[in-house]
Amino acid sequence: MKKRAFVFLLCIIICVSMVGCGGTKRESAETVTENALKAFQTVDAEGMATYWGSDVTESGDEVQSSDMMKAVLANLTYSIISSQEDEASGVATVTVELTNTDVRPVMGLWLQEMLSTAFQYAFLPEDQQLGDEEMEQLAYESFIRLLDEGKDTTVTNTVEVKLKLVEDKWVLEEPTEELIDAILGGMYSALNELDDAFN
Repeated sequence: MKKRAFVFLLCIIICVSMVGCGGTKRESAETVTENALKAFQTVDAEGMATYWGSDVTESGDEVQSSDMMKAVLANLTYSIISSQEDEASGVATVTVELTNTDVRPVMGLWLQEMLSTAFQYAFLPEDQQLGDEEMEQLAYESFIRLLDEGKDTTVTNTVEVKLKLVEDKWVLEEPTEELIDAILGGMYSALNELDDAFN
């Protein structure tokens, strides 16, 4: 009788141990990618830092930067197309379809508007010209307004998200320019084109 009780108790201990081990199951590459994209959708600075390795909202003006990020990412949606994990090689690829407001035409309109505004103020008496902070605020408000006006025009891109196994966890590799551009609705490439145009 004592022997049966001992065996029964031993079985319970083993079962409990197995359940405990199950609780530490590794997140799949797909889940990690989804959580990382959700952090972008909600402009969760801590989440973005956790999954992408740095706080992408960091700026000299944190409040304005946060509002800008929220505006740019307000319409971001995604769909996981496929996910492949190669544990032996320690790499994974998650293919994602990303849709967001098409920011490229917004950037074009914004540039035209700001050049016109700058030209308008340039010929006013010095005491009527805008200071740097006022001009920055005007530029910010202009961009937010134009972005809202163009929110119904979207662009969709399919990109690959790369991950690697680090200490038995799937970790995102440094995001490519293609991925960043898709998340931001083409804003990254539009800014690069503007930079090239003025250099």
